[in-house]
Amino acid sequence: NIAATLKPTRIDLLRLTRWSLTLTAAALPLYVVRWHAGPLPTTLLENLVLVTVVLYLITLWRHRGQLPGRTPYDIPILVFLMVGAIGIFVAPDHRAALGIYRAFLVEPITIYYVAVAVLRPATDLKPLLIAAAVSASLFSLAVIVTFAAVLIGGNLTPSIAPGVFGINPNAVALYLEPIAAVAAGYVLFADSRKSRWIAFGVLAFVLPALACTLSRGALLAGAILAVIAVLSVRDMRLRLGLLGGAIVTGLALSQVPFVAARLAHQLDPRHSTFGLRQAIWSVTLRMLRYHPLSVSGLCGHQPVTIPFRTPNPPPGPSPPSRRHSPSTQRSAPGSPP
Repeated sequence: NIAATLKPTRIDLLRLTRWSLTLTAAALPLYVVRWHAGPLPTTLLENLVLVTVVLYLITLWRHRGQLPGRTPYDIPILVFLMVGAIGIFVAPDHRAALGIYRAFLVEPITIYYVAVAVLRPATDLKPLLIAAAVSASLFSLAVIVTFAAVLIGGNLTPSIAPGVFGINPNAVALYLEPIAAVAAGYVLFADSRKSRWIAFGVLAFVLPALACTLSRGALLAGAILAVIAVLSVRDMRLRLGLLGGAIVTGLALSQVPFVAARLAHQLDPRHSTFGLRQAIWSVTLRMLRYHPLSVSGLCGHQPVTIPFRTPNPPPGPSPPSRRHSPSTQRSAPGSPP
């Protein structure tokens, strides 16, 4: 009787953990909903992660639930966490570095291992994928509507795409690109026709939204995805069809005025990001030459590299100041301002 009483409780806790994980996956863009819990900044997404982890720990404690199994990424993840921890101690602002470490390393890795533990059969993954697909589609629709409103109003600047909910367009592209890749995989290789149609519907929203970000990285990622898709399929007719579709899509995009202007700026040294990135890399290399171990940590690149922004810094420069204005830091999801 006791076993019969405990079993439903265990099943309910495990199911609740899975639904919390599913809700977290659907709420990925909601890190922009922020508030303070006392002196600590937090986000809606971060609180959903916390609820999911707590539910899993209760399931693990009360009913000896499944521990996460070993994955091919365990050693790289461990190294990543160790290097990040070092980055906290050498950073000029330990508090800000700790916030970045929490938001960008600890929380995603923790939720990954919870998913590994509770989503053992492949069927358990289906609700999460559906929730993520619906969320990404709705978010993509918001991106498209925001872009269309700016375009119709005549306020579009090719060098700066409008950001939905105040999110940087490059961050939007980073969120949507993996979803587009997964959806494309389902379109090409799913056994179920229903799954293929659902994935095709997701792509119908996500791909235009990616174009609306005007992200050159997104365009490059799309080209790479097309090449991988062409090389992955075995059917020659499908391969030729994909190749032709990719070429036609690329040519069509290049003729869209705002996309063409964005690509033209990439070839213009006055507007290209390559010059800026080269300057950042050069300054970083000069900093590493003088401070190969201490460097700048997780949040101090901008203030620490100030003495190295000239091509020939004086030999043996004094250590950069470890005090800087918080205004030099760009707030990150979940990190202190």
